[in-house]
Order: sequence, then structure tokens, then C-alpha cells
Amino acid sequence: MNTLSLDDLVARLLPVLPSLDAREQTLSLKLLQLLANGNPVSRQQLAESLSVSIDVVNETLGRWWGVYYDEQHQITGYWGLSVKPTQHHVRINGRTLYAWCAWDTLFLPGLLNATVTIESRCAQTDNRIQLTLGPEGLQEVQPAGAVMSFLVPDLYAVKDNIVAHFCHFVYFFESMDAGLAWTAHTPDTFLLSMEDAWMLGKKVNAGLYPESNNR
Repeated sequence: MNTLSLDDLVARLLPVLPSLDAREQTLSLKLLQLLANGNPVSRQQLAESLSVSIDVVNETLGRWWGVYYDEQHQITGYWGLSVKPTQHHVRINGRTLYAWCAWDTLFLPGLLNATVTIESRCAQTDNRIQLTLGPEGLQEVQPAGAVMSFLVPDLYAVKDNIVAHFCHFVYFFESMDAGLAWTAHTPDTFLLSMEDAWMLGKKVNAGLYPESNNR
């Protein structure tokens, strides 16, 4: 398991992640909320929802990494939430969306202020893993002994491609044994309990969005 405390992990993660001022925090959360409706989001739609100019949206998004677009330049994925299929299914208000990695499914409910059902697969055995959680924490984990892999990301690597250099190392495992079998062959990774992984997300949300109640 991880030998770093959660506070140590937060201290290492926050410098890697974007620093958002109050306006950017509002835009970021609004973009996640719009994506949670299950469809790509246009820049014009985002601007109108916030009553700001398209120039403000273009300038802000132009500085952010971790934003994915379709051929029409609509936003299809942002900060872990995607309308394009991945192995991590996130059901929100009857809609199925997707997450880039296992940890995304644990911190997104707090930002969306929603209760979600998650379905994924164990990266070692391919057995199904299901979770239910809301803004206040985990409600159900099946199987009960499930854990999650993690690593401390490198700033320059994740800015280049967060999915390749972070998400592809962060998976669910049905048990400690399954997780250890995988991390033993994957340098720099370690395991977190589900409760610790959720709490890490809560702490990072609070650090990224200090002006918001959705954390």
C-alpha cells in the first residue's frame, strides 16, 4: 500500500494541477455540469451558460490542458469526465458517461454534487467492480475489498498527455492481491483503499476549488 499520507499526496498533486482563479473555478465546474448532461459542449453553449463572452471562454480554454474535442471542436472530455466510451462507466441521473481513470469516478461526484453508480473492471482479473457514491462519500463497494492503483504524476508528462501518463496507471482491482500483482510490474505505482482514494479526491477538490461549495 501507499506509504505517503493523504496530506503528503495532496501536497504533491496540487502543484501538478492547474491553479484556477475564482472565475476559472466557476467556468470549470460549469463545463463539468454541462458535460454531465451526456452530450458534447460547444464553446458558445459554455459562454451563454455563464453569461460571458465567447472570447473569455476561448482565452481560458486555450490555456488549459486536459480538454478534449471532437471534429466540430465541441468539448467531449474535460478533467476526467467524457461523453466518449471508456472502461469506467459513470451513471448520473439516468445517463451513462465515462471517466478517464478509476480515480476520476471518485472525485467527480463531489464536483457535480451528484450521487453516481460506477461500473468498471479489475485491471488484473477483468472481473466487474461496482461502486455507488455521492458527494459525501462511498455508499457501496462491490467487491468489498476493492482497491485502486495510483502514482504521483509528473507535471510535464501530464500536460503533454494526461491520459497516457497518468490515467493509464490508475485502475480498480477487486482485491489487494490482484492490485499487488499488477503494481509489482508497474514502476512507481502503489495502492490506495477506496476510502483513502475518495478522501484524496475530496481534499484535492477543496484545494482546486476553494471558492466553490461543490467540493
